[in-house]
Amino acid sequence: MADEQQHSWWKSLPGILTTATGFVAALSGLVAGLNQLGLFRREQAAQPVTVTAPVPDTTPPRPSTATVPESAARAVAPETVRVAPPPQARLRPAAPPATPAPTPGESTAVAAPDQAPRLPKGSALELALAARACAPANGQNRATARLLAPVKLKGSTVLPANTTAVLRLSRGGTPAAPRLRLDSLVREDLAAVVSASNARIRNGIDGTCLRQGARIVVTLGAAVPIRRR
Repeated sequence: MADEQQHSWWKSLPGILTTATGFVAALSGLVAGLNQLGLFRREQAAQPVTVTAPVPDTTPPRPSTATVPESAARAVAPETVRVAPPPQARLRPAAPPATPAPTPGESTAVAAPDQAPRLPKGSALELALAARACAPANGQNRATARLLAPVKLKGSTVLPANTTAVLRLSRGGTPAAPRLRLDSLVREDLAAVVSASNARIRNGIDGTCLRQGARIVVTLGAAVPIRRR
């Protein structure tokens, strides 16, 4: 008896669940329909509207700018034309004339003092007395002679013939005989001072005098620079 009752309860439970599901579904459909009809809608409260008063414009009005025609402006204020001064010509200093470079091997026209030619020590000069001259008893006299042959140095003539030789004539020895010392060699364009020399009279001695044309050989005792005037 108890088993039959328990078996009938299990059979009635599915029916109950089916019935409850159908009821819930019907209730949901009813609520949805009422909602569509507006039964559950609430009227929203009206939002307050804030009205802001306009702020008055306190900026002062700008003065109106009138446009003046170009012709009127020109009539009132005449146009001033400025003429630019002409550009000043710049004077360039004249360039100095170019000095051509000396050709290799070419000598300059004017030689420096230290480049003046020098007659070496031991050079022999042959002279001829220009006029008769006598040696004084005391002191010395001045006599002149001329160079008989030109004197050359490295192939160039440094002392041409007839160059004037200035001599100092004195008396010395026993018996007294004339003695000579070469003082200088001069021309119009050159001069040479002789500091040391040895003169030998070859011929033309007449007592304590020398005849005109007497031959004299002078040997230089020191180098003699030849300077141009």
